[in-house]
Parts: sequence; C-alpha cells; structure tokens
Amino acid sequence: MPPRPTELSASGEAAWQSLHQHAEWAKDPWLAWVFTDHPPTATELRRRLERQSMAPLRLLELRAAEDVERILKALLSGPRPEGHVWVRAAGAEDAARAAWVNLHLRLNERREPLRQRLPGGLVLQAPRSWKAAAREAAPDLWSVRSLVLEPGAPQPTPARLVEGPRSERVPEPVDAELAETGLGKALRAGDRVAEAMARTRLAQARLAEGRPGDAREQAVLAVEAAPQGEVKAQALGALADAERDLEDAAAAETHYAQALEQVGEGGGRDAVWWGIKRAGLLEQAGLLEDALGAARDAVGRARGLGEAAARDLSVALNTAGHVMRLRGRLEEAHAADVESLALCRALRSQLGEQPQVLRDLSVSLDNVGGVSRDLGRLEEAQASYEESLRLRRALRTVLGEQPQVLRDLAVSLGRLSQVSPASEAQVPAHECLATAEALHHLAPTPGSERLLAWARSLLSDSE
Repeated sequence: MPPRPTELSASGEAAWQSLHQHAEWAKDPWLAWVFTDHPPTATELRRRLERQSMAPLRLLELRAAEDVERILKALLSGPRPEGHVWVRAAGAEDAARAAWVNLHLRLNERREPLRQRLPGGLVLQAPRSWKAAAREAAPDLWSVRSLVLEPGAPQPTPARLVEGPRSERVPEPVDAELAETGLGKALRAGDRVAEAMARTRLAQARLAEGRPGDAREQAVLAVEAAPQGEVKAQALGALADAERDLEDAAAAETHYAQALEQVGEGGGRDAVWWGIKRAGLLEQAGLLEDALGAARDAVGRARGLGEAAARDLSVALNTAGHVMRLRGRLEEAHAADVESLALCRALRSQLGEQPQVLRDLSVSLDNVGGVSRDLGRLEEAQASYEESLRLRRALRTVLGEQPQVLRDLAVSLGRLSQVSPASEAQVPAHECLATAEALHHLAPTPGSERLLAWARSLLSDSE
C-alpha cells in the first residue's frame, strides 16, 4: 500500500507549485534547497516530485561526517544519476549539522563537475535554522540556486468539522525582477523610502513563489527602512503575511496590529484584510474577545469604503459572526451572517455566476444555517442548507471533481441531514458519505479522513 499523503499547509502547497513547475519546465540542471522544521512536509514534497518525474528520484541521507564522501561519490564519481537527487539531512543535530556544512564546502568547490553530471535537479533538505550555514559554506552555489523553499507545518485542525473558509483577497501579482531592479536603483540613490517600497514588493513576490522565509527577510528590511505611516504599514503587513505562512502566529498578529496602528483610520482594503487575518489568529489562540474586537474593527473599516469593499465587508461580517457564535452570542452572530449573506446575493446580481461568487454565497448560506440551527430554527436552517446545496451541485457541474468542490458538497449534504426531519435525513446522509468517499479516494488527507468519519456517523444516526 502506498504511504498516505501528508496534508500540506498553504506555504507547503505554494512550495509544491514552485517545485513542480520548475522541475517540469527546467531544461538545464537545477539546484534547490528545502528548509523546514516539519519533516513530513518535506517527505510529501519529495514523494510528489518522484511521482511527477519520468526518471527515478534518488534519496541520499546525510547523518554524520562519513556520509559526506558517500554523497559526493554518488553525485560526482559513481554511476551518473538518472533523474533528480534529494539529499536529506537527518540524525543527531550536531553531527548532521557539521556534515551539512562540510558537504556544502565540498560541493561549492566541485560546482562545475556537479553541473555537468546532474541530469535534473539536486534538492538539499535541512531544518530552517541551517539556511545561513548553507549560504555561508557554499556562496557560489547559492548564487546560482533555482529555488529556496521554506514550507511550514500544517495548522492543527480541531477534531470537530468546521465550515470551509471564505477565500482571501487575491493580491495583485508582483514581478520579482522589477522589484529587484527597483531595489537596486533605490540602494544606489540612497532613497530609503523607495528601498522600503521595493523590498515590500519583493517580499510579496517571494511569498507568492512559496518562499516565506525569503519574504520575511525582505519585509524585515523594509520595515527598518520605512518611514512612519502607509509605507511602514505595507511593510508590516507583508512581514505579518510571511510570518503567518511560517506559522509564527504570535509575531504575525503583532505585526498586523502594528500595521493597523500605522494607518489609523486609513489603509483601504489592505487594512480590512489585516484586521480579518488578525481576528483569525486571535481566535485560533483562544482570545475570543480580542478576536471579536479585531473583526468588528475590520467591519467598520470595510463599511467606510463603500461598494468597492462589498466582498471585504461580507467576509469581515462572517468573521465577526463566527467569533460571536463561539462566544454563545447567537442572535448577534445571526444578524452578522444574515447581513453578510445579503451582500453575497447583491454581488451575485452584479457579477453573475462566477465560481468564486457562488462559493462565497454558499459559505454564507452555511453560516446562516449553522447559527439558525444553534438557535433552534430548524426550518430556516434547512432552507439555507438546501440553497447552499443547489449552488454546490452547480459548482460541481462547472468545476468537476476538485477536492474543494467535493468537500463543500459533502459538508452541505451532511448539514442538511442534521436538520432534516427523521424521515428525510437518510437521503442526504447517504449522498454525503458517497461524496466523502469520492473525495478521500481522489485526495486522501487527514482532513478527508475526518470528513469521512463524520459522514459515517451521520448516516448511522439517520438510520
């Protein structure tokens, strides 16, 4: 039986996209580093790369000093590798770290023979704290690197099933080369404001590439260079985004708060989303009153921006409603979710049947259904879940058998079975289980396994 896939974090999936695309399109030998403190994530990246590759992937373990010669022989003087090579540092930290430094010193010396022999990629994996050692021991190799990936661990998921989140605002794409060019001009001119702006853009580009560690480095420098106000706020927001991807929740929450302080009542849509993300981090930390305050602040900011921020306001209201529901303030949660739902309906009228618009509407309907159920308003909950289910069936028709589509559909079916009369509950419960099984077959993850167990329990309850 093949090993069960590991569920990746957002930064892990972004790292895989970068690795996948580079391996697929690279014409010449390439070099990548993977720095992570979550070994299962690195293992999942390696397995995915192996499945994608036409030639076998060779795994070499680096644990102690004696492994260095064995790896060098495999790379430089043994039979020529057929495909990609993945070197994984493991074992006792002091011995493995010393071997890691020695290997980089030796590879830096033999970089040209290495380039000539490699038919594909060489990936070097180690803990995050070893990044500087690699850069210092092999400066010439580092200068010709193709990728530096720093995927974080998945966020722990509560055992209970939660509604699928609303998608975040998609930032405008940033051209990394233009940002680097702008940074060079700013440094030559000694322009600290331009430097801060360029480093912020470069941090955003690195984050989009799945390189949150590099993004954080640039953002830290941007914060140092930026004057007070909007420029510093943007740098702090970029720093917080990188830290959130790196699962440094406390630092990210602090820097979102500092970014909001810098803009006061301004900041536009960026400030709304800093508040939404900050509220989510506070809620995960169990600080519900602080989370509710942050969510309400985001709601107020979004209201002040008018129709241009209608979706932002809808998401902020959902965030506030979610925290209110956790606090047991059900009538307030219901009011917030109903207002969010009205905004989603209006956006559908304005924008048409776009998949993201329909999914937003379905999530809002599920939120209204959930709080209505908590209030004992089962007929209202059933109507909300039925409408959400119709939308998710339509999305399945348009988008096909995608994991997110199947998950959303299974959740709506399961929720509907929970509020339906006993004589009607079995039908959605059966379909919920079938959909959860299809998802688990398509993309088995811990999340799909939890959904499958929940679907089975619903069917058992309905019989």
